[in-house]
Amino acid sequence: MTEASPFERLSSREVYKGRSFTLRADEVRLENGKTREMAVIDHPGCVVIVALDPANRVLLIRQHRYATGEVATEVPAGKLDPGENGQRAALRELEEETGLRAGRLTKLGEFYTSDGISNELAQIFLARDLIEGKLDLQEGEHIEPYWHPLADALEDVRAGRIRCGTTALALMLVAQKLA
Repeated sequence: MTEASPFERLSSREVYKGRSFTLRADEVRLENGKTREMAVIDHPGCVVIVALDPANRVLLIRQHRYATGEVATEVPAGKLDPGENGQRAALRELEEETGLRAGRLTKLGEFYTSDGISNELAQIFLARDLIEGKLDLQEGEHIEPYWHPLADALEDVRAGRIRCGTTALALMLVAQKLA
């Protein structure tokens, strides 16, 4: 449900512009009339893809994440390019990161990744009927894909071995769809 915002934006300035997002500082008027600076990460949105084979195995990837200093276990994901819709981005990201193409793609849902600071909207897709495509990793991407039973991946979420929130939610939505 969308409600009217209690905030009135008075001004906005770009603080940082990067490859994936822009950080802006907005001066806003609160309901009580006071003003406050609010930081917002503008993001074009992203897609999260759970590739599922006929044996109910999911394709997970391991990759080092600079921000956490850890090797993360995730499902394929990536940001939308300008003018790109979620379905097209999901097909592109799956092939770029894993070398697989989806014959069938189903949207499972969408959510804000961190709505307290960002407008990044993640769209979750289930990819099936997979065939070989062309791997096309971006500069700096070091991705190790592997197949893992969905039930084991869900246990890895519960046990804290998979700590990526988008991956955890995507796996849970797939499990719910299959139930």
